[in-house]
Amino acid sequence: MELLFRDLRLALRTLRRQPVFSLTALLTLGVGIAANTVVFSLVYGALLRSPPFPDADRLMVLYRTARELGGEPTPLRWSFPRYKLLERSARSFERIATFSRSDLTLRAGGDPELVASEIVSAGYFATLGVTTALGRTFAAEEDSTPGTNPVAVIGHGLWRRRFGGDSSVVGRAILVNDEPHTIVGVLQPGFSGLTDRAELWIPEMMAPLVTYPERHTTPQNFISVVGRLREGVGSEQALAELQIVGAAIAAALPDEVDVPTTFAATAAPLARARIDPGNRRSLWFLFGAVGLLLILACANLAGLGLARAAGRRQEVAVRLALGASRRRLIRQLMIESGWLGLGGGLLGVVLALGALRIVRPPERVAGPLNMYGTLGEFAAPRPGPAMMVFLAMITVAAVFLSGLLPALHAGRTDLVRELKDRTASTAPRTRGAISARGRGDRHGTDAVGGGRPLFRESRAPGGHSAGIRSNPSPHLSDRAVGGALWTGQRTGVARPGD
Repeated sequence: MELLFRDLRLALRTLRRQPVFSLTALLTLGVGIAANTVVFSLVYGALLRSPPFPDADRLMVLYRTARELGGEPTPLRWSFPRYKLLERSARSFERIATFSRSDLTLRAGGDPELVASEIVSAGYFATLGVTTALGRTFAAEEDSTPGTNPVAVIGHGLWRRRFGGDSSVVGRAILVNDEPHTIVGVLQPGFSGLTDRAELWIPEMMAPLVTYPERHTTPQNFISVVGRLREGVGSEQALAELQIVGAAIAAALPDEVDVPTTFAATAAPLARARIDPGNRRSLWFLFGAVGLLLILACANLAGLGLARAAGRRQEVAVRLALGASRRRLIRQLMIESGWLGLGGGLLGVVLALGALRIVRPPERVAGPLNMYGTLGEFAAPRPGPAMMVFLAMITVAAVFLSGLLPALHAGRTDLVRELKDRTASTAPRTRGAISARGRGDRHGTDAVGGGRPLFRESRAPGGHSAGIRSNPSPHLSDRAVGGALWTGQRTGVARPGD
């Protein structure tokens, strides 16, 4: 353990003596890691994170399909009359509910404000499992007779912003598109509806008063439907039922079409329906592209590391001559890469957290086409355990990608050649551990081993030279090796980086 701490301190000192290389590596790794982390958060939020609702795997988005002769099915939403037929016919679902987006004008004792809203059926919140922080959601009787129950539920953000977080807001009268309503509940923070931006909810039965009177009679398809499967009912069973139900609804309320078209109904899990398949592919492509950029950055750093290692060949040769193993040298260089990776990872965390405050998926990416179902704020990228695990994994990968090749290259240093070159270059001025005394005396002196030669020229039969072999002192410990190496100015051994 003491040896490991010494290596850690030694690696840190080495990097401090080379600030240009160290800062370049830190910035390159930090920016690359941050970019990958932000894009991963986008992908995870939009594609992989489970919807934060109870038994979310039982939630499905229901929609109609229209297929022209020889074409692919096109998803359609529902008209209100078709939804009522679906509600009576779909037995595979415990409950189904409608939701549609609308911008409504809110007046509540101040200036009017245009608020993103959802018009929903009474079972909407119960279907999703969303609860209130204050008051209640809509009751079943408030979804039976048009225009008779002018109630509203507001979001937590609107409650804090417009009503100052007043706990007595339940029961307060407001105007929605100049129609009187009474606030009956405030939702838990974070929920902005399946249409992404809602801060105000009113029941479907009030929609003709605040939107347009023909809403419940028009054949136009503008209402989205979400459902929760019954316990024990699989998605295959529900899809088979919807095929039959969809055809029956199309026969009962036929669409006006110019070409032969087959209408049916189907459903998709909420986790999958929240994004269009084309946008799904785009996100994965973006993730792969940013990952490739990190690999290229690591390759550039590996190239810099190889150039740096080439300049440290004689330092490595001296370490080998003093008795250090190649394995320990590789470990020492990997520790230096580890310090750079740690610094780059910390910089990446800071940059990623800052970017996540401003980065949001584009509207086309955040939700599916035509708003068939989206998770809004729940799909937004945000810090979490998954992000930190991913960041740690790519940091470790970056350390190995950028540091392993230079370390292995340095570990294969040719001791004989480098020491010959060192002896030739320093012969006129050597005063310590290594000295050259002519052709007949090629002995280096052990700086800490009592005068024992560190390397000697080996003679083949006939007196011919067979090269230089290291001859470390048996008394040299790792501590002694380190002391001899890092007190190079007193012993005559070159210090790393000199």
